[in-house]
Amino acid sequence: MNRIKRWKMSCFLAAVFVLLACTVALAAQKADPVVDKAGILKEADVQRLSKKIQEVETKHGVRLGIRIEKSVKGSVGKAANHLLDEKFSNAKNGGMVLLLAMESRDWYISTNNEMRRRITDDNGMPYLKDQFLGNLKEKDYAGAFEKYVDTADVLLTYYEQQGKPYDPSDEFSFLALLAAVVMSGIGGWMVRAGLISSMSNVTQATEAGTYLERESVRLHGNSDTFLFMNVTRTPKSKKSDSGMDTSARDDDHGGGGGKF
Repeated sequence: MNRIKRWKMSCFLAAVFVLLACTVALAAQKADPVVDKAGILKEADVQRLSKKIQEVETKHGVRLGIRIEKSVKGSVGKAANHLLDEKFSNAKNGGMVLLLAMESRDWYISTNNEMRRRITDDNGMPYLKDQFLGNLKEKDYAGAFEKYVDTADVLLTYYEQQGKPYDPSDEFSFLALLAAVVMSGIGGWMVRAGLISSMSNVTQATEAGTYLERESVRLHGNSDTFLFMNVTRTPKSKKSDSGMDTSARDDDHGGGGGKF
């Protein structure tokens, strides 16, 4: 009899555990892609951005989020990492969240390791920042968030098509540079030749000495006196190449942030 009771109790506890696990999973899946607790967006903007994010998520198998807070206690980067782990880390190909703290004018993007492989800290994140930060500083918040989502779409598409994350050096072609230099040189030579041929009063001299203007300079004496020298050295301030705050990066989170 006791064995049956223990078996029933074990089944009950297992069912409760499964129910709780499913509840947590469903809560993560139903997390709103855009949450504005500072009231800087219109409802139409929230709906449009949410729809755009859902399309990108379905297209690439990722999770994207935008969170706007009036203020954040402590590190905004760590808060973004926590938000990512809690709400946006249940996708096969990774998750990413953009967190804004309006009172301190801080922004931070957090990525998990799957997303970090697709949008890298060294190249992808600075490129992403450059696309939306200008709008953010101009208080065009809806425009900034649209560029955030659109650029994430571009970077994820690049990874899927090229089989590697975005690298700006891939866009530079030495062959194209060489061709441009050659063509500009030929064009410059042709323009110069045309201008010279159109000047009827100008002809080439037969001797180099002809170009000298005789008796134009007379030196009666020369001297060079060194007085003194004063050298002042000021160390340059050191900044990261991306100009971003990366203090919240760790083994499980990438990304970066800054002020706007």
